Amino acid sequence: MTHQPAISASISFHSPFNRAGGRTLNVLPEFFKTQKMKTLVSFIQASLVLTASFSTCMGAGVLYGNSVDLGGNSSHSSQALLGNRITVDQSVNLQAAGIIFRTTGYNGNVGLYSSAVGSGLPNILMATTGKFAVTQSGRTEIPFSTAITLSPGTYWFMAIYDASASIGTTSVADTSNFTAFTGLNVNADLPSPIVDVITYSGKQFNYYLVTEAIPEPNIALLLLISGMAWICRRNK
Repeated sequence: MTHQPAISASISFHSPFNRAGGRTLNVLPEFFKTQKMKTLVSFIQASLVLTASFSTCMGAGVLYGNSVDLGGNSSHSSQALLGNRITVDQSVNLQAAGIIFRTTGYNGNVGLYSSAVGSGLPNILMATTGKFAVTQSGRTEIPFSTAITLSPGTYWFMAIYDASASIGTTSVADTSNFTAFTGLNVNADLPSPIVDVITYSGKQFNYYLVTEAIPEPNIALLLLISGMAWICRRNK
């Protein structure tokens, strides 16, 4: 477990002084000398600690798709853009494409596509990794070249390789988890929109998205503002 350093804060108020006729006049408002002000300072300190903890939690990475090894070995042909659907259940920042490779020695390219209204098939290209070399087997995460925000919904993880490739896979009985593919020259840009899509059911691949959760409005800050308002009302 990673322990976050505690955040402490102190607030010092320096009293301004005026000199008039040889006398020093303290003009600091009486409110800043009261127990209520000490309570406010303590409240701010606690809120800063809560803010740091909350922000760290909400900024954590989230994986969507098949990030756990499925056990089988696929046999991907070149010249085919092929992939599975992935559902995202919250707003996230897209970071990388994850694949569990079985073999090496070829190049790949991954595109993230929207899901067409009605058919549910891959439609518009939203982000791509660009061409990358597969140099190691096992779990590999390739950054997307474009930083985008994904809203909750269904997306398509589509990949193409320039030679025979093998990644983690498994057979599934659920016919709703179908695979989509289309023929494509490996030297061509990824299409947008995809046309002439063919589907079949029974296979899932070790494709997943690496994302970062987007923090909700900061609860700690809202508590701080509410506490200050309460103290000000009590001071009237």
